[in-house]
Amino acid sequence: MSSDDVWGVVQGRYDVATLERVLAGKSIASLNMDGWTPLHYACDNRAVTSLRPLLVAGGSVSAVDEAGYTPLHLLCKNSEISAIALTELVKAGATAQAVTTDGKATTSLHLLCMNERVNAALLKTLLAAPGADLNAMDGDGNTPLHYLASNHSLKEDTYLLALRDSPTAIASATQNHFKATALHYLCQNAQVTPAMLHHMLRLPAIKPNARDNIGNSALHALCENSRVTVDLLREFMSPDVPTSDTTLANSFGKRPFESLTSDACIVFAQAFAPQHEIASGTMASSSPTPGGEDISELQGPLLAKVQAWNASLPPFDDAFYVAISCEPAFEATYEQVQELSLALHANADVGVAWEAQMATWRKCVVLAFAALVHPSMWAQYSTSFGRPVPADLARVRPSIDAVWQRTPADRRERLAAIQKLL
Repeated sequence: MSSDDVWGVVQGRYDVATLERVLAGKSIASLNMDGWTPLHYACDNRAVTSLRPLLVAGGSVSAVDEAGYTPLHLLCKNSEISAIALTELVKAGATAQAVTTDGKATTSLHLLCMNERVNAALLKTLLAAPGADLNAMDGDGNTPLHYLASNHSLKEDTYLLALRDSPTAIASATQNHFKATALHYLCQNAQVTPAMLHHMLRLPAIKPNARDNIGNSALHALCENSRVTVDLLREFMSPDVPTSDTTLANSFGKRPFESLTSDACIVFAQAFAPQHEIASGTMASSSPTPGGEDISELQGPLLAKVQAWNASLPPFDDAFYVAISCEPAFEATYEQVQELSLALHANADVGVAWEAQMATWRKCVVLAFAALVHPSMWAQYSTSFGRPVPADLARVRPSIDAVWQRTPADRRERLAAIQKLL
């Protein structure tokens, strides 16, 4: 055997039978070319199949090049990765915890999850290797799960296997240097399926409201995905997963549902957020200040009365209040409020009529809130806008829940039914 024979096979037309013949009874332990062993070259070769001849001849699975790459790193990066070769390396003792020293801090599991040829069988094999860790962070703060979630060739069984067979509990809340979680990337991926989200959203540490560096939550990412469907949205809105805040505005002032364009998705979303949060391009930036009547120019007893009236409203922001004020069904009532408010400045005797009209207007606002905001979101709105759900509304919540179950998509019918309750 000459070393040239070995290098010729591992660098060129890879052939197991040829290697067996030229390596019979020989050792390659000392062979090295430009920092790579024959096993490095074989694992980088797109025609590689079995590595057995090289392993029998003393090929080291732990040998590293100047950047810290092991043969396992190169095989997992190989666009024609061989399942046979991967199994042989793992059985020979290759460790998945080796980290490159090139500043990227990459493990073989990072590389396999990036590889468009990744599948459930390959991933299962590598997850069984010593040191395999789906929570390991590379130089950009990405875990292997970040890369798997963003892989454009991702298959459902592969992702579900990762969640099921991870040797350690998945740190699903890990954010990379862009503040994105694996859930963000999964929601951006055109290959995302309801089953992937179903299992991902039920991980113990999942945080669906984590924001990336432009303020997007995972729900923002999903709603911006051109492949978003009602079934995908339904997984986020399921009552047995952590609540996703539909009121969160990103750095551009957009809330998640504003990016929806599909009629079916918009109709579904209306059950969980008012229409003004969904219609694209009509939403002002979200504000934590609760909405209500403007008190900036009021003073004395009138100021106190309006402040108390505002405090009696359900939790929402100014955009919601403006939208309700302009709603045709309530517009006439609000116009009467405005007329009496103007008259009140000139004639205090209209105070009683003004208070009566404000009480009527409050009923309209409460009705609109109950009919437009799904009861499962009330607590979230209360937290977002710093105002509790009024006691008179909270008391009839079970009945309102029942109305929503009967009329999840028909707002007109829901409005009429809730009006009878209130």
